[in-house]
Amino acid sequence: MIVHNLILAILLFTPHWVIQDSGTTARLRGVSAVSNRVAWASGSGSTVLRTADGGHSWRKVTITTDALDYRDIDAIDSQTAYVLSIGNGPLSRIYKTTDGGSTWTMQFKNDDPKAFYDAMSFWDAIHGIVIGDSIDGRFCIMTTENGGQIWKRVPASALPPALENEGAFAASGTNIAVSGKTHAWIGTGATSKARVLRTTDRGRTWKVSDTPLVAGSSAGIFSIAFRDSKHGVIVGGDYTREKEAVGNLAVTNDGGVTWTLVKGLSGYRSAVAYVPVTAQSRQTSMLVAVGPSGVDYSTDDGRTWKQLEGPGFDTLSFVRARVRGWPIGWATGSSGSIGKLVFNFEMTLPRGEPASKGSASPRAGALHPGFLHPWIRVNIRSRADQCLDDRSVVRLRIILRSPQCLIQHRPAVNVLHFKRSFAVQQQLNGTQLSADRGPVQTGLAANVLSGNIDSFVEEEIDDAVSTILTSPHET
Repeated sequence: MIVHNLILAILLFTPHWVIQDSGTTARLRGVSAVSNRVAWASGSGSTVLRTADGGHSWRKVTITTDALDYRDIDAIDSQTAYVLSIGNGPLSRIYKTTDGGSTWTMQFKNDDPKAFYDAMSFWDAIHGIVIGDSIDGRFCIMTTENGGQIWKRVPASALPPALENEGAFAASGTNIAVSGKTHAWIGTGATSKARVLRTTDRGRTWKVSDTPLVAGSSAGIFSIAFRDSKHGVIVGGDYTREKEAVGNLAVTNDGGVTWTLVKGLSGYRSAVAYVPVTAQSRQTSMLVAVGPSGVDYSTDDGRTWKQLEGPGFDTLSFVRARVRGWPIGWATGSSGSIGKLVFNFEMTLPRGEPASKGSASPRAGALHPGFLHPWIRVNIRSRADQCLDDRSVVRLRIILRSPQCLIQHRPAVNVLHFKRSFAVQQQLNGTQLSADRGPVQTGLAANVLSGNIDSFVEEEIDDAVSTILTSPHET
């Protein structure tokens, strides 16, 4: 008999921070993750940073000798990035690099003394959007269709009127969310209502919706995120009351037309992001929200939240491109703080009973609660994780309860195939075995340690774990 869909499980995501040394004390309100090795950050004191080794080291790059506050940075790839400085008049600028930060071109310099630009985002390498505070009752939005060579302001006739003093908070660079090739949303505040602007034609025309978030001169929407064209979330609050969590979270399932207030955050939050779907996460509904006073996360599309231990941050970013391994993200904040978000995944299956000590294979039965069977435990430690302490271990825990899963004289999971050479230690009842190259029999508990600092280690191991989760087994 062939047992298909053998593993029906609940994935429990346990993220934690690995704190990195930025080499600066600047407040970093901009961050953009490109890959597991490359990320960019920006902030006060004309600070722009780049890492090319997953955060082991951060290199400061120089754009101009002018004193600027770079509140937002958006990387297209490892070599191409846009950075936005904020302020009235000529302090609001956009620079672009195409050589990893070695040289920069100023693409836009504001010449309107009333204009103040806050944040930007990009659909792709050539189509982007920038939001600024309203001027004389009119929203100030610009778009580009040629990679930033020309930034055009959206005409007032294509926009709804702005409320008095309505604008976007320049707190995290995440006031704009984009989806697909044409959809975008902008969260506003600093006025009598917190609202969301939306477009479905890449900024040519706009509509606006009221939201239930708290509003005021120091309150409103600080961040907005969408996982597709229908499902989104907004967070914010009052930045003068960092530990208050009143009316600062709402969700939508109709593309931003209507918003429903939700409780669960533990304070004012300046940025929110969906955790990207990867081969391992297999989930579309995990969210992380950060603020100066702390961090919260949700695994059910924002309906319920848990507080994450560790420091607070101003902003965060996940790798946008689909990756093969675990989700990859960075957060930045005050005093040059940078954290890389690392995920522990636990998969819990129906419970059963452990095999007797020393037996050659698992025997059918019921595992008692909390028992971790040695034949189906895989602990992975990858040096590509930037950290070699216990927190860097990514755990996949599988607990079987169905007798069908415990196959007589055969491990429920047969073989892990590693495509590249690295050291493998296997341990069973005190016996040590070693192998240079797969396959590795999973009848033994396995601790896999990479021999080199290289991104392939994480990817190849993840592929092997994916095989565990999806392949059918015979009985």
